[in-house]
Amino acid sequence: MTYIIYNMKDKREYYSRISKNFAFIAMALFLCLVLMEIAFVDNLVTAREHVLQTQLEERKRILNDTSMQILDSVYEFLITDELADYIDAPFGSPRYFKGQVNLQRLIQDNSPLFSNSRYMIGLSRKEKDAAIITANGCFPKRYFARELGLEDLDSLDGSSGIIVKSSDDGRIEDIVVVRERDTWFGDVLVYVYMPIAHLDSYEDDNIMISLYDMRTGDVYSPDMTIRNIDEEFLARDFSNEEILQYGQYSLISLKIPLSDAYIFLSSRDSVSITLWLTMIATLIVLAGLVYVISIKLKENLYKPVDEALSILSPEDESAGKIDEFGIIIDSCKKINTLHEELDKAVSAHNELKEQQKYRSFIRGVESELPTDDDRTSYFTLAYASVTEECEKPEQIFSKIDNVLKEIHHLHSIRVNRTHNAYIYKSEDESESYNVLYTTLQSLNFHLDGMDEVRFSIARTGRGYQTLPASFATAEELLLYRYRIKNRSILTEKDFPDEKDHVKYSLSDERMLVNAMVSDKDSALKLYDDVLLRNLGTDHKVNQKDASRFAFAMIGTVIRVFQEFKETPESLLGHSIDFEALYNDRNVERVLIAVRGILSEILTRRKIANTHEDDFMLNEMITYINNHYMENLMLIDLSNEFNLTPKYCSALFKKLSNDTFKNYLNQLRVEKACRKLEENPRMKIQDLSEEVGFLSSTTFIKAFSRIMGITPGTYAENIQKERLDKS
Repeated sequence: MTYIIYNMKDKREYYSRISKNFAFIAMALFLCLVLMEIAFVDNLVTAREHVLQTQLEERKRILNDTSMQILDSVYEFLITDELADYIDAPFGSPRYFKGQVNLQRLIQDNSPLFSNSRYMIGLSRKEKDAAIITANGCFPKRYFARELGLEDLDSLDGSSGIIVKSSDDGRIEDIVVVRERDTWFGDVLVYVYMPIAHLDSYEDDNIMISLYDMRTGDVYSPDMTIRNIDEEFLARDFSNEEILQYGQYSLISLKIPLSDAYIFLSSRDSVSITLWLTMIATLIVLAGLVYVISIKLKENLYKPVDEALSILSPEDESAGKIDEFGIIIDSCKKINTLHEELDKAVSAHNELKEQQKYRSFIRGVESELPTDDDRTSYFTLAYASVTEECEKPEQIFSKIDNVLKEIHHLHSIRVNRTHNAYIYKSEDESESYNVLYTTLQSLNFHLDGMDEVRFSIARTGRGYQTLPASFATAEELLLYRYRIKNRSILTEKDFPDEKDHVKYSLSDERMLVNAMVSDKDSALKLYDDVLLRNLGTDHKVNQKDASRFAFAMIGTVIRVFQEFKETPESLLGHSIDFEALYNDRNVERVLIAVRGILSEILTRRKIANTHEDDFMLNEMITYINNHYMENLMLIDLSNEFNLTPKYCSALFKKLSNDTFKNYLNQLRVEKACRKLEENPRMKIQDLSEEVGFLSSTTFIKAFSRIMGITPGTYAENIQKERLDKS
């Protein structure tokens, strides 16, 4: 077939022009037959092949977009601090479970969404008992396959592989990829669940999805011909973009992310064999006559063009006239496009490597080999922090990165959710500092919302070895940002001798406020420790900084009242003259007054809690019992009782010895059990909605965790007991 198509030179415009005089007589003999066949076959084949090719490409696009987003998400997770903390923690330790929760939250917040897919990404350690962490929760490995509806549990025990779930007719429904990844902080098992059946690929019976696992050599397909595909075909390189032919099938291949498996999208032409045989026989006769007449022209005139086309491999030479030079020009354009895409990919890869390199530099770990240039160049490091009130710090940092990416040798390194580092590299010491400083200054003119960002810049150092010290210095400078409130960029010149200044960071204030909100006696000890650390006998502080420190402590008192959503009059029974405190120049008297206010708050809270604890708990439980069937959240409970969500959560746990979420799920499951006892044939979806769960999946997970069995099994047991009694 390939040989016949290859010799159809009459379908090529340039060849037709140079051979038509010699082929006129032979073409006239078969003109009527060829015209009828071309009119029929061309319309049928061209239309059908166009439809099939469009369907194949559309399905490949859907699968490829999904695969690329999954792959990007996996690579993003593999370089996060949350995963590093989780892998580095001793197995079973509190740090391990905290890292597990943080990593699950990261995956949940950063997993991309697809309109027609419910894919799942999971990360786990290599220990047998380690949980698999996904956006939907953390599952023991022995339950992960059950959650996905798979029966092959043992296949998940290996470090790498792929599991395929098929329907009764052989169609591929779901796949799970298991891959061991070697990161700089340890080995990680990556689990990727892809629901193939949700990609809407079965609307045409001529389009099939098959899967080839290169590791095992297994082929999964609803068609027996594809399942028994020969080894010679499987030995081909499937990484290119061309459509492959296997018998009556046209196949497009797509590599499954993180695996050695390929998905085949295949189509089969529905044109009858008889029609093809008739057309082939006619074309053979016609090609023979044309070949005899034009053999010399082909060898002498058409050979260069023929060689070019054989290299470019046009996809379909039977679909009407072919413009050889047009194909060559289009191929050159495609090459240029691929070259540009390759340049972009290389640039993105290099940028990622630079990120990893500088992240290791500021941590003092040489995971990436430094260059000679890194040892001799000058580096200036800036550290950025957003305020706690900022709801979306990622968006602010993203806007900053978009402005700074145009500046050569300026690198952005994400430290955590609210902090970012910026490093400028230069051969000149003064240029390194000045460029970074002026660039950060200009951000106020380019971007909105910069009032929520504060920067600190450490002095310039020579060589990458100075970056850890510069990072520590810049990080320390931000601890004093409360002292200079109107300055967006802090430098070491602003704090020439920090041993003579007070240190009361936002983290110190947060700890003190949390202790007060939790009614802990340790709050006063924290307050005393802060005073001793900053105003002790061995620490000299000037009057100006001492006054600022007193102002900060007064602000902490105001923050405590805000957390309680109370005024001094309602909480203490009297007012507080904050204006007098601010105007009092005697710092010692102000700090004693602040401690007295904090002590009085704790005393009043204890007295109030002693009488109100039981009443408050009963009121909360009554409210939950009356609204459990709704989309009840912690913020609803806190608003009902005029409390902040943080304080409401702490109060509920203190009074009931259980969290709000656990109590609510326990109540909902108990109500569900009663409803199943009344009607065991009740649908799970309807039951989950009646007891307040937003989805049946969440309901089944909560029910299984609390009762030890699924709601379906619970209903079956009830029916079985009733049959046994009857």
